[in-house]
Amino acid sequence: MHNTDLIWRERKSDSNFIDSIWRCTTSITATRTALADLCVSIVFIQEEKGIKVILRGPETKPRTELLVAGWPHMAIRLRLGVSLKGFPTQDYINRSLVISAGTTSSFLFNNARLSFPDFGKAEQLIEQLDTLDFISHEISYEAITQAAQTLSPRNYAQLVKRTIGVSPYSLYQNQRAHEALRLIKLGVPLAAVATDLDFVDQPHLTRISKQFFGHTPKQLLSLPHTS
Repeated sequence: MHNTDLIWRERKSDSNFIDSIWRCTTSITATRTALADLCVSIVFIQEEKGIKVILRGPETKPRTELLVAGWPHMAIRLRLGVSLKGFPTQDYINRSLVISAGTTSSFLFNNARLSFPDFGKAEQLIEQLDTLDFISHEISYEAITQAAQTLSPRNYAQLVKRTIGVSPYSLYQNQRAHEALRLIKLGVPLAAVATDLDFVDQPHLTRISKQFFGHTPKQLLSLPHTS
């Protein structure tokens, strides 16, 4: 897909539960490569007959996603360690759950009727889910990282598996890849990115980039994604 055909907006959030929110539309039907992402996401797709709601679990590898012309997509990416009750991360690695909306203005989740969020006010939906006690946030990602210094390797591995859904090594590899993406987007030379993040060499960085993002580092520069 040519970037001129894709309109992509992405913003960070001050919410304790949200990492970022993105929205995209395309003028032509095409596919895009969705990056590996360990954050749980709530995705809304405006289709011809209504809005589809998708709960997407942690993803350890890239995947191909269809974008239909004129069908806006919006996603709320929860912070690492934040999930939805009744949607255990361990059970939804590289899997998703489609929720039938039934109406054009709201959808049903855990027997509660919720309104579709607006891109600029997506925090309101997550606040409502928290008020209804549907948000699970046992421990923050920062606290999980600190726990590596105090817990035994076995207990730390259990904590990471329970809260994020993957092993500590998979978490480390994914976060290192995303930090590489951030630095590449900032224009840091690839050799410096490889050195700063302890990749063996630049070809190693390229292999990891293709493994998690489906693109080489240079190809990442042309993508709109920042996370």
